[in-house]
Amino acid sequence: MQKLPGKYVFTIGEKLPTTRPGKHLEPIELTTFEPDTKLCVVTHLIQYLVKTKNLRGSTSQLLISYVKPHKAASNTTIGKWCKSVLKDAGIDVTEFTSHSGRSAATSYASHTSLTLQDILKAGGWSNAQTFAKHYHKPIVRNFGTSLLEHFQSDTH
Repeated sequence: MQKLPGKYVFTIGEKLPTTRPGKHLEPIELTTFEPDTKLCVVTHLIQYLVKTKNLRGSTSQLLISYVKPHKAASNTTIGKWCKSVLKDAGIDVTEFTSHSGRSAATSYASHTSLTLQDILKAGGWSNAQTFAKHYHKPIVRNFGTSLLEHFQSDTH
């Protein structure tokens, strides 16, 4: 994790199961959202880092469990957190699970004005057929999609 003006950049060092041989995942950039700090991921990340500094100690792990002894959060725990957030947002967790966040986000993006090139880059795909065949899912209108549409129209 690297703090830069107006953003945090995360570089994934290890190869992920979905990473194609010879291809490395590009750094993930979280940028500030000036129109509304309540929706700004950087603002919330800074607050989290300040509040968990003593609990995280010298560990380089960003996410820690919220029960003592506050060790690094496991992949399973993070998956449960993701599912809980999806459910609280009104997303059908039988259709979209914590492991399908990439397909949910990119499927939603395909229904907006985001270009296919930007969607492929965000998903880490070089081939549009991979997105179309395996990840492009129908978007069902629910509270979560209505909320996203509301904030998208407010910022444009």
